Amino acid sequence: MHSPAASGKSGSTGLRWIVMAVVVTPAWSKQPWSLPFLVVLSTAPAFSVLKGKRHKTIAMWASQMISLMHRWLPDRDIVVLGDGAYNCLALGLQATKRSVTLITPGQLDHAFHDPLLPAEHRPKGGKPRIVGKRQPNLDQVLVDPSTQWQENEVQWYGQGIRVIQWCSGTAWWHRAKLPPLPIRWVLVRDPSGKYEPNVLVCSNPNWQALLIIATYMKRWSLEGTFEEARAHLGIQTQRQWSDLAIERTTPLRLVYLQFGDVDGNPSGCSRADRRRAGRLVSQICCHLS
Repeated sequence: MHSPAASGKSGSTGLRWIVMAVVVTPAWSKQPWSLPFLVVLSTAPAFSVLKGKRHKTIAMWASQMISLMHRWLPDRDIVVLGDGAYNCLALGLQATKRSVTLITPGQLDHAFHDPLLPAEHRPKGGKPRIVGKRQPNLDQVLVDPSTQWQENEVQWYGQGIRVIQWCSGTAWWHRAKLPPLPIRWVLVRDPSGKYEPNVLVCSNPNWQALLIIATYMKRWSLEGTFEEARAHLGIQTQRQWSDLAIERTTPLRLVYLQFGDVDGNPSGCSRADRRRAGRLVSQICCHLS
């Protein structure tokens, strides 16, 4: 989430918050909700230099958050959904190392390769290969007449049912100085040509394409959470311009939103649980006021 709270200070264009939320569908709602539980401030490189600290990119912070979540829930199957900022090979490798599935948008010019051939079938001599033959770029797959497309109706980004066409395949994603990552890519296009094609990359190649699409569509609920935070909790307003707000209040307000949503359930918890949640929300409100 981008917040312009720091505008006017040292020429910064704003703050970037990395928000990790759990996606749930409450019993009283048909739409999935994103409830924030972990918030990290990603600072600009200039700020890290000013403080004499090593700069951490968004992917580095996300990698630490994934490791922390896996430490909290080592026996759970965890799926992480991110926007294009998290489409990073190093992050995918870290997620796979922690047995976490990562799904992000991809790019049409990603370098995808076939798996490495068995030793007896590899060319002799030269530099040892890490991956197999490079696959055609997805922008070539998109316009190739021989591409076999499948058509389905899916829920699309909170906009209702949409007819899409898709094709999918498995590959090894490789970049220099990093080991390859087995992935499944899904290329989605609009039959009417009204919308731009989309690429989704999943770090688990065993997932089916429609499951990848349906799962990633749940990420749209996080945009609703951000909108609610802006409208009701003062995010991106002058209340969030002080250093204290940046360091403490903004993360607490986002977590408060989770308790506020849960407290709004009239039937999913007991009367005593609602009273306790109400007291907790009141304490948070008093602390933030």
